[in-house]
Amino acid sequence: MSEMRNFNCEEGQSNERQTVLSLAKEIDYKNHQLLELEHKYNDTNALFRKVVIGLTEAINAKDRACLEMEQKYCESSKTQRELVREKEMMFKQYSSEMSLLRSSNRNLEHVVESQKKELERQEKELEGNKTQNDKVQRDLKDEITKLKEKLQDQNPATSSSSPNAQINTLEREIEEKNEEILSLQTLNHILAARDFKSNEEIQDCRKELINGLQDVLNRRTKLVIKRMGEVDQIPFQQMCLERIPSEDWLGAAAKICSCWQDQVQDPHWHPFKIDNADGVTRELLNEDDKTLKALRHEFGESAYNAVTNALLEINEYNPSGRYAVPEIWNSKESRKASLKEVIQYMITQLKTQKKKRKRI
Repeated sequence: MSEMRNFNCEEGQSNERQTVLSLAKEIDYKNHQLLELEHKYNDTNALFRKVVIGLTEAINAKDRACLEMEQKYCESSKTQRELVREKEMMFKQYSSEMSLLRSSNRNLEHVVESQKKELERQEKELEGNKTQNDKVQRDLKDEITKLKEKLQDQNPATSSSSPNAQINTLEREIEEKNEEILSLQTLNHILAARDFKSNEEIQDCRKELINGLQDVLNRRTKLVIKRMGEVDQIPFQQMCLERIPSEDWLGAAAKICSCWQDQVQDPHWHPFKIDNADGVTRELLNEDDKTLKALRHEFGESAYNAVTNALLEINEYNPSGRYAVPEIWNSKESRKASLKEVIQYMITQLKTQKKKRKRI
C-alpha cells in the first residue's frame, strides 16, 4: 500500500516536472515571439519615423516652393507693372521724338525746297546778270575805246573850249566806266559765292541723309545706298558659273572682280578722251583703250559694261580720290535720287511705323 502511494507520488512529481518543463518551453517560446514582435515594432517605428520625416521635409519643401513662387509672382507682377510703365514712358518718348522728327523733316523739306527754288532763281539771275554784265562790259569797253580815240584825236588848236577841260572830262568818264565794270565784276563774284554756298549746304544735307539711312535702305526698298564707282560682281559671277561650274566659281568671280576694282581705282589708268563737239568740252570713254579691249574680249560684254559703268561713276563722283563713294540711288529708275524723293520716302516710312504702333 505504501509502495503504491510512493509510485503515485513519483508519477505525480514526474507529471509536474513535465508540466513545468512544458510551461518553461512555452514561456521561452512566448518570450522569443515577444522579442521578435519588439524588433518588428522597432523596425516599423523607425520606418514610420523616416516616413514622417520625409513627409515633413516634402511639406516644408512644398511650402518653400510655394513661398518662392509667391515671391516670384509678386516680383513678376512688379516687373510687369514696371514694364508697362516703362513701355508707356518709351511710347511717350517715342511719340515725342517722332513728333520732333516729323517737324524736323517738314522743316528740312521746306528748307530744301526753298533752297532749291532760291538756287534755281539765283542760277537764272546769275545767268541773266552774267549775260547782261558781259554785254555791259563790252559796251563800256567799246565806249572807253572810243573815248580814248576821241582823246587822242582831240586837236587843241581847233577846239573852241579849253583843251585841259575836255581832257579832264574824258578822263572822268573813263574812270566812271571803269568803276561800273568793277562793280559789275564784284556783283558777279557775290552771286557766284552765294551759288557756291547754296550748293555746299545741299551737299551737306545729302551727306547727312546718306549717313542716317545707311542701315535703313536695302535691296528691298525703292531707294538704296549705292557705292558709286564699285564694280558689280553679278556679271563676273554669271561668267564664272558658265565657265567653271564644278569649281569655286564664287571665289573665282570675287578675285577677278577685285582685280578690276583695283584697276578702276588706279590713278594712272584714265581711259578717257576729250571731245569738243558742238563747242562743248567733255570727257568720253575711250573704247580703243587696250585694257578695255582686253576686258571685253576675255570676259564678255556684261563684265565690260560693269567695269565701264564703275569708271564713269568714279570719274564723275570722285575723280581725285579714285575710291567708291555712297549715293542715294533710285534703283527702279537707275538714277540718282533727288532730295525731294528721299524726304518723301522718310515721311512715308514714319507714317507706316505710326500705323504699326497704333495696331500694337
